[in-house]
Amino acid sequence: MDFFQLPSFQLNLSAKIEHVTSGRFEENATSLVCSTEGGKVLIYTPHTTFEEKVSDIAEGSSELRTLSINGKVTGLISGKLNKDLSHDILAIGMETTLRAYDVVLNSDTYFVTIHEGVNCISLHSQVEGDELQIFAAGNGAVRGYNKLGEESAWLLSGEDVVSMCSYNAENGDHGLLVATANSRVQFFKRDEMSFAISETDDVCAMVSLARGYFGFQIGENTAGVYHDSLQMWRHTYPSPITAIASFDCDNDGENELIIALQDGTLEARRGLTGEVLSAGKIEDGSVVAMTKWETVIGEKPRLAICTRNGLVKGYKPSTIALPDIPPVVKQALTLSNDDEESIGHIALDSTVAEMAEFLSSKKASLEKQIAEMEEIVKATKKKTYEEANAIPAKTTIRLFCKTNESTKQLEAHCSTNNDVTIRGLILFSDILYPQGSYFKYCDPPQQNVHLSIMPPKCKPLTITAKVIAGNRSSDMYHVFDATLTMKRFPLHVCVNETFPLDSYVQFVLMDRIERVALWLGTAFPLVVKETKITEMNVNFRCFGDANDPLSIAAFNNPTGGIRVMIYGMSMETVSEVAQDMFDYFKVTEMESLAYFPKEMEAFKATLRRVVDLNHLRMQLTADIAERTSSAKVAIVKAEDARLIGDMVSMKEWLGNLDTENKELLKGYLIRKKNHEELLVCLKEVNKVIQFASRFRRGKAQQRVITESRLAIKENRLEALNKIVETGSSQAR
Repeated sequence: MDFFQLPSFQLNLSAKIEHVTSGRFEENATSLVCSTEGGKVLIYTPHTTFEEKVSDIAEGSSELRTLSINGKVTGLISGKLNKDLSHDILAIGMETTLRAYDVVLNSDTYFVTIHEGVNCISLHSQVEGDELQIFAAGNGAVRGYNKLGEESAWLLSGEDVVSMCSYNAENGDHGLLVATANSRVQFFKRDEMSFAISETDDVCAMVSLARGYFGFQIGENTAGVYHDSLQMWRHTYPSPITAIASFDCDNDGENELIIALQDGTLEARRGLTGEVLSAGKIEDGSVVAMTKWETVIGEKPRLAICTRNGLVKGYKPSTIALPDIPPVVKQALTLSNDDEESIGHIALDSTVAEMAEFLSSKKASLEKQIAEMEEIVKATKKKTYEEANAIPAKTTIRLFCKTNESTKQLEAHCSTNNDVTIRGLILFSDILYPQGSYFKYCDPPQQNVHLSIMPPKCKPLTITAKVIAGNRSSDMYHVFDATLTMKRFPLHVCVNETFPLDSYVQFVLMDRIERVALWLGTAFPLVVKETKITEMNVNFRCFGDANDPLSIAAFNNPTGGIRVMIYGMSMETVSEVAQDMFDYFKVTEMESLAYFPKEMEAFKATLRRVVDLNHLRMQLTADIAERTSSAKVAIVKAEDARLIGDMVSMKEWLGNLDTENKELLKGYLIRKKNHEELLVCLKEVNKVIQFASRFRRGKAQQRVITESRLAIKENRLEALNKIVETGSSQAR
């Protein structure tokens, strides 16, 4: 399929493009909206037919409007925010502000300042079918704004948000996918996180393909597709990826993942399998953005591909169909890359006779290959056991994990069950190794091979291996497959020592204590042998971080169930343990008490610092406004003095202007430093609130986020501390 062979239209906006979207701002026309490096937004609205159009759009054209932003644009998107309006609203994200702009009225619908910053924006509705809202993501938090500019949602991501998109999960849940700088993707259904995915690098971009499927870009040159939290496929390119998009290229009702590379290469891959459906190349520069554009109202949208230098090319879906070709013939025409060169004359519109002739020749070729392979198999069977240097039939390879007490490291061990030796092994893991794999060569061959590994602290990990093994006296080797599945907390190892821990989370679990022992066996690298337990106290030392020990205590509660206490120095680790426990026991509602004195003291200091920085920010803003006014007066006075020939006064006013300019620059640098420190403090505040919410489950978890947001707005610091500890600001 040659989807990228011939564009249906081509435009040249003559500007350095960064972001692109499309919208319907007029009754009879749709528009293409682009942001430029110079802080401008270009709105191109064609009023002519688009078939085979090639044109250069000059600034000042009646079809092109320019909106001066005077700032770096970080996100651009449009949609119907207000159902009472017949046109779309344009949302523009800048470094610290969000603007909803009405193109028809040429005015702002609202303009809000976001202290966490705006890294990206997305349109999303909390409930599917409701009015769309603008979600702006920044430093550790995602805020949602309704059509009036009122804050309607607040999601805690914990880290800087890199990308996000609206998404429908396989089970019908409608929510928001949020990718953060710690290589995690979180799915939020309203205020609650439903699932999270851990990746090897930052997820730079995400697009929704279909219900339950979304495409992603990891790092610079890797793209793939997830089915909810299960990875379907991924592919690494030799050239960096510059943009991804979702578009139905072959008109079959299913979106493909469109991938653009820095060298101009374009690929359309099927979402389910990753099969390349079409490929092409743009020679006019690097692609920076792609979007769907309904160039003609009522027709299917086209894929608009924008390059860095302002060139826009449009591609429309294929309309070729094969209603008269039997399914068997269609399947036979699914060819490998080697077949494509030999049958270039066979097209989808070929006659049945031509297809039958091709299939007959292909059948003869395959029969010849089968006969040759049968001869090879017969010759191989004649070889004796000694000639083949075969290894024993019951040879097995074991891949397991052990701790090294002397080096305080985790080791992966690979061994055989007999005299067969290992010449080498390849470990595959995108999380452990940036290149995706690691090869160890054994000289001389060994029966037991081990190597140090450092898995993430709180992430499940599966390592697959290819093991090259054979007899000592043989120069022939066999390749074995082995898999090592590590526990959720692989670095926390059970030890017979106690730790002086005074920070904990406690809750009551309506279950048996024996089941807690079973959960420990699934989450930690230990074996619980006791079958009847009445009280439990298990201690763990972290091999990767000596300052992150754990202690888990469980005993019967007098009023029913069991009381569980999780001791630890890190709120993050304790919250991960609590969430894993809730998942194992299928807990939907859980209240808890949290006591972290050191963290809470640091939290109070951070909150006080946030208040001080906000006051300083307001003072700096007022001071800059005053000095800007003085600079304007100095400019006017100096010009008046020049016009009347009073050089002495002109020199004096220019000196005053120079002084005010230096003070403005100094104030700007102070304000910049103040803003950077404020971002760091707000990130820490959001992290603590997120950890506090993860100590609970269900309504209690949502209540922590809601009441914390209200306490921050009202500047009630003591109430915020109480919310973190008890889960509510009210007396309980």
